[in-house]
Formats: sequence, C-alpha cells, structure tokens
Amino acid sequence: DEDDTSSESIPICYNAIEFEQLAMVLRPALIALSRGSRGFTKSLCDFLFQTVNMDNDTDSVSSSSSKDESSNKALLYPEIGVLKFCSAMAHYQPSIIVTKIQNHYSSFETNDATVKEAFKCEYIALLLTCRQHIRSSSTQEETSSVDSTLFDVVESVNHNSWKRYKLARHACITGSFDIASLLYQQILASSSSINESSDEKHYLWISSLCKTTNAEQIATSEIRNIPQAISLL
Repeated sequence: DEDDTSSESIPICYNAIEFEQLAMVLRPALIALSRGSRGFTKSLCDFLFQTVNMDNDTDSVSSSSSKDESSNKALLYPEIGVLKFCSAMAHYQPSIIVTKIQNHYSSFETNDATVKEAFKCEYIALLLTCRQHIRSSSTQEETSSVDSTLFDVVESVNHNSWKRYKLARHACITGSFDIASLLYQQILASSSSINESSDEKHYLWISSLCKTTNAEQIATSEIRNIPQAISLL
C-alpha cells in the first residue's frame, strides 16, 4: 500500500546526535546540492525546522533529560542537531541559512539554562561559518545584519572558559578575528575564568591570543593599519 509506506519514506530523527550523524553521512550530497540549487537549500531548511517544531515534545524531552547529567541534556534537543545539519550547506548558501536560523533562534524556548547555552553556542558557531562565506557573496546590508546579530549573541553568552575558547578558535579559523578577540576578552574579564586559569601560563596564553586576534582584525580592516597592528604584538 503506497499510502502506508510513504509516511515512512523519510526517517525522522529526534535528537541532536542523530541529526549530526545523519549530516555527516549526507554532507557530500548536501554540499553538492546546495551549491547548485538555492531552492533545495530553502526547502530542506523549511522541512528540518518544520519537523523539529511539529515532532519535538518539550515535556517528554524534559522528563527524559532529568535522568541524565546536566551537560548531556542538550543532546536530546533536535534543534541543536539541525544547526549542525545546516552547517553543511552554509558554504554555498550562507544568506539562506542565516535567514532560516535567525527565525528559528528567535522562536527557540526552553527553561533549561544548560540547553539554552548549548543551543546558543551552536548558533554562534554556525553564524561564524556563514559569515566567512557571506562577505563575498552578499550585499553590505546582509553582511552588516550578520555582524550585528553575532555581536549581540556573543555579548550575551554565559559559557564557561572552555566553551568560549572553542568558539574563539572557530572564529579565528573562519576569519572573524573581531569576534575571537571579544571572546578572549570575556575569558580574561571573567573572575571565574581567572580562577579556573590560575596558572600564569594559561593567563599569558589567553592574553597573547587576545592581542594577536586584535592585531589581525586591525591589519585586515585596512592595509595602512599594519604598523598599528604590529605595535600590539
């Protein structure tokens, strides 16, 4: 019976781990298809977010997550996995991905602070990836919108030092030295972070990274600023 089997033709994943695993398997196909079709990217994003909104039962997730460690609660939320899934298409269609995830970010709600911060962390990472490619393929208005959103979200993060460090590292890889510098400054400014990094070597390492990323941002913004950038090193 075709009607009975059609509803099962597309497997629905219910947590972040399954979405991430599926994205890894399909990544080559996602990259190739998104490169050739904006319509494919839009349709797939709509399908993913619609699936999450319809099939995610917040109460059931909360009750099941209470049995797990706090740090693993986020793995039960498919919204986080969808962001990882979208990252495969961010290279060729960054503008579409940004639009879709901004709408989804504003509608994501949870009372669990751990899950909220995990979602925000993945959101920042995906925005950084999109920002890397959006500069060369989009208008100044779109670029400014992404920049503004990134700074607003990063300013509101409540991650521990290690998560901030990983985000800063990703910001460096994607060429967002201004965001990396901001994150390193947050690590240094946080009293809890200083206690965690009481070792002088750790503090000096973060300080040097902060100065280096700041210099990189100044140097890349305009060639004539290179002497000023060098003075920071």
